[in-house]
Amino acid sequence: MLKLDWYIGRVILKNVAVVFSVVFVIQFFTLFVQESTQVDRDYQIGGAVIYSLLYLPVRAYEMLPVILLIGGIIGLGTLANGSELTTIRATGKSIGFITRSMAKTGIPLVLILFLIGEFIALPLIDVAEEYKAINLGKKISMSTSDSFWIKDSDRFININGINAGKEDQFRYFKIDETNNLREILTAKRSISTDDGWRLYDVMITSIGESSTETMHHDEFELKTSFDKEGLGKLTLNPRHIRLLELYGYSKYLEVNDLESEPYFFSFWNRLFQPIAALAMLFLALPFVFGSLREKSITQRVMTGVFVGVGFFTLSQIVNHLGLMVDISAIVGAAIPTMAIIALWGYLFGRADKLH
Repeated sequence: MLKLDWYIGRVILKNVAVVFSVVFVIQFFTLFVQESTQVDRDYQIGGAVIYSLLYLPVRAYEMLPVILLIGGIIGLGTLANGSELTTIRATGKSIGFITRSMAKTGIPLVLILFLIGEFIALPLIDVAEEYKAINLGKKISMSTSDSFWIKDSDRFININGINAGKEDQFRYFKIDETNNLREILTAKRSISTDDGWRLYDVMITSIGESSTETMHHDEFELKTSFDKEGLGKLTLNPRHIRLLELYGYSKYLEVNDLESEPYFFSFWNRLFQPIAALAMLFLALPFVFGSLREKSITQRVMTGVFVGVGFFTLSQIVNHLGLMVDISAIVGAAIPTMAIIALWGYLFGRADKLH
């Protein structure tokens, strides 16, 4: 039993890895072509290559359900073409047994890839955007976490707590034309204003050539080229925010009577993604045993691609319709996943009857 489980799992893992490699190559060239249009004296070819490489993991993460479906179809199709599935069935093993064998590999695989996506792939976007902003000489660059770094003229500003709805530990570091540190400001609390920020309990340290001077202000007005609203628009792309941060920001919008539904939709979509990915992997089995059993691997893969594209299209349609007709975010996000599970159930029952 264990040897058979391991054998089926190894074939699936091998082919999923191959599909991941193909997706990486395609996505790299797609990203690189897009970035090459911005190449100039500061942002050169090497920078475009690094930016594209940093973005690759999240692109693959977003395509996880399709990758698992295609990898599963190729792997099981290879076993079917070599009559190995027929041999397994001849020993009295049911399609349900093969499904359970796939689950022993699929469930840990999906969980591992989900964790890699959340804690490695998504944070790499911050690195990519900051790297690109620095190379392009943009005025503002930042992270999508709860701590933001902003370059505003000759000041490097750090603000904590914006996603939580309160700005604390506001700091900036001011440099001169020769990149020497000239001023440090720290504030324990801040409030966004029309012209910038109102800071409280402020310490300002001025650094001269041979001495430093520190002054304290109970309240201090700081003018900047951005405010809290503009900062939020620049940073909060729901596709690129980690799950817990996305939920926290969605709740913050909800509590403050701001538009929160798009962010809740994105949160529930992300939460359902592992279930959808696992369902896609299982969907490969009835494809191989069902009406596609006599077709080539190429035809099976194309069918998998069409199903994957259909899944993403359905997700987008449901999300947009949900926002238009006020469907609950959790219901709207669940519909595509439930559709895949229903399709799997139908094809699985049909394949089981045929065999």
